[in-house]
Amino acid sequence: MLSGWLRPCYLSLLCGGSQAAKARGCNPLIPGFESQLPLSMENYTKLYEGKTKIVYDYSASFVKLYFKDDITAGDGTKHDAKEGIGEYSWLVATHCFSLLNRNNIATHYINSSQSRYITALRMDKILPLEVVVRRVATGSLLGRTMHQEGDWFTPLMVEFFMKCDMLHDPLVDPEFVVYAEKKYKTPYGQMEDTATNAFVVLEKAFSQHKYQLMDLKVEFGVRNNNLLIIDDITPGSLRLWPYKGDTLTPQKNALDQLDKTGMTDKQLYREGKDLDTVVTAYKNVAAITATF
Repeated sequence: MLSGWLRPCYLSLLCGGSQAAKARGCNPLIPGFESQLPLSMENYTKLYEGKTKIVYDYSASFVKLYFKDDITAGDGTKHDAKEGIGEYSWLVATHCFSLLNRNNIATHYINSSQSRYITALRMDKILPLEVVVRRVATGSLLGRTMHQEGDWFTPLMVEFFMKCDMLHDPLVDPEFVVYAEKKYKTPYGQMEDTATNAFVVLEKAFSQHKYQLMDLKVEFGVRNNNLLIIDDITPGSLRLWPYKGDTLTPQKNALDQLDKTGMTDKQLYREGKDLDTVVTAYKNVAAITATF
């Protein structure tokens, strides 16, 4: 059962006609898509189960993504489950995808008419790269570069990683990305522009609550030759730190303007905080994104 403040957020995700769908951030790429969706929510065929989500077959054009209560780190070497993780991850994803759709940044998100499920466009191809956009230096970047924590990136730093847990998602040389785009006729180069545009939209929205979006990881797919952001956007794919004051002024290093102890994302789990603390952080992000 959804708690009181979440219920209006959930109801706002239900899509009506195409104009209402557009206004709410649902994805009207396919005319009349609401009427195309099967009414029954039972007897899905499971297509794939990952560490935190299950993908179900839904129709010729759509899939369903279910958000599990699982949380992992270290490419799955650390794994727990806690009630609330799935619900809050689902809410953050629906809010963020809706915001991007309203800002004409193409995503696979269609709507969310059932708790912890989203309806998404079926991809022709899923690209095997993760794109990480960074505004402020923190995390793994510090261990492999000369950057200091808090270094501010203008323009944004963009990195590509190969999706492979066995190899621990290795960093990909940008020149190889350009080469792969030409050789395999896949829009890898366009991924950088789309990812940075998405970051800027989300960064502005979080700043209204005096939080800095530190970095963001997104994944991409291709449908009908169109590049779309896919998978999810949750506290597990971004870092979020509060401002120490009412405003933040970009400068060479902004660490003294940010409250690292107030981080509200999966980094808490990576650092060994208890699961109740992690769930509270996820709930906080869901409350923030509900205003998007």
